[in-house]
Amino acid sequence: MSCTNSPPKWPDRMVELVTIVFGVVVAESFARYSWCIIRPGSCLTTFLGLILVLFIIALSWVGYHRSVEQYPYKTGLLSVLRLFVKFIIVGAYGYLLYSLEFIVEYRSLSGYLAGFPAIFLLYIVDGGIRRLEYKDSRASRIRVLIVFFVLFLGLSLGYQYLVPADLKDRDVVIGLFLVFSFIMSVMYRCWRWLLYENRG
Repeated sequence: MSCTNSPPKWPDRMVELVTIVFGVVVAESFARYSWCIIRPGSCLTTFLGLILVLFIIALSWVGYHRSVEQYPYKTGLLSVLRLFVKFIIVGAYGYLLYSLEFIVEYRSLSGYLAGFPAIFLLYIVDGGIRRLEYKDSRASRIRVLIVFFVLFLGLSLGYQYLVPADLKDRDVVIGLFLVFSFIMSVMYRCWRWLLYENRG
């Protein structure tokens, strides 16, 4: 029985590998911040930041599987690049997780908020590669990604330059910026799902 016409298996294995990496990041979040999960009242801003990271990871995982179902990996260079960028994106989620330490130690969101525009920039790169690979403009809504990249960049720069280091109610301000980040993340996911449902 010839196997020459059987489809390549490596794309499926790569999807499994990406899924495992997603799981590792989630497991690390629970292990690293178990003390905060158990007593969220003692670390409210860190807890809110953690919930936001987990929210992003969970919905990104769902979006990733939808994406590879509709635009599966092939065996060419562009698919390899897509996979490489996806690993970087998951690594960026890990960065968000570790940057929560800045809230704990320095009561600062600078490093945390800087991760969001970086992630959306990676989304743009990932979507652009997918559009090139499939020659389909619907493979990624680049304009939507650019809009949210600009919004998160503005939020990050606004915190960086408008919030003084010696502000009295710094925890309140951090909480507000986390809420804004959460609202914008929900808006992006809702917009993405709306476009996904209405495509074609």
